[in-house]
Amino acid sequence: MAKLTPQEAGKLYGGRLPKFDYDGDAFYDEVFALALQGQSNAQIAANLADKFGESLDDKTFSAMINGIYIGWSKEENARRSARLLDRLTHAREKLNGVVRASYLKGALGGKRTTSRVSAYLKTRCLCEGQDPDCPECGGIGWIYSKKHAIVQETETELPPNMQALGTWLSVHDKEWREMKEQYKIELSGQVQTDAPRVKVEMVYVDTKDLEIQETRPQDFAGNDNNDKKAEQS
Repeated sequence: MAKLTPQEAGKLYGGRLPKFDYDGDAFYDEVFALALQGQSNAQIAANLADKFGESLDDKTFSAMINGIYIGWSKEENARRSARLLDRLTHAREKLNGVVRASYLKGALGGKRTTSRVSAYLKTRCLCEGQDPDCPECGGIGWIYSKKHAIVQETETELPPNMQALGTWLSVHDKEWREMKEQYKIELSGQVQTDAPRVKVEMVYVDTKDLEIQETRPQDFAGNDNNDKKAEQS
C-alpha cells in the first residue's frame, strides 16, 4: 500500500491526521518492546507516549487488536490487527521463555553467592585511649591500618527450591500430575475407610413380634392393675 501524504491522510480521516503511522514499522516495534517488558495492553496503549508523545485510549487499542476499529476500513482492520497480534504474541512468548528459564534455574538451585568481609589490622595506640583528642586513634585506643586488610570470602550454594520444582512438574510433566492425582485419591479413600461404619437391620420372623408395636397404652394400664390385684391377694 502506497504511503499517504499528509493531505491525503487528512482527507481520509476527516481532516484529522492519525496519531501513528500504522503502515510503518516504528509503531509495531514499540508495541513489541513494551509487551516484552511484561506490560498489559492498557499499559502499552498509555506508554506509547514515552516514544511518540501520543498515547491511545485503552478501548481504542483493544478494538485495533481485535480488528474492529471503526476508524479503519475492513481491509485495514484485517491487516493491521494481524500485525499487532503477531507482535504482541511474539513478545509475550519470548518473555515467558525468559521467565521460565529463570524460574527453573532458581528451582534447581546450585547458584553460588559470595560474601566478602574485610578486617583491618589494628595496633594499640600509645595513648591507651586516655586522650580523646589523640590525632592517631581519635581517643579509641586503637590505630587501624587500611593498607593492611584481611579479606575473608565465603561462597555458598543455594539449595533446590522443592516447592518451585513441584509446581514446574505439575505444569509440564503429565506423569507427575497423574501420580499426584492417584495419591490424592488414595489419601481420600484412606480417610473414608478409617471412619467407623455401623449397619443395623431389623428382621421380623414371627407375626407375634408385631403385636408388641400395636399394643395400646391402656393395655399396659390394664396389665398393671392385674399385677397389683395379684400382689394384694
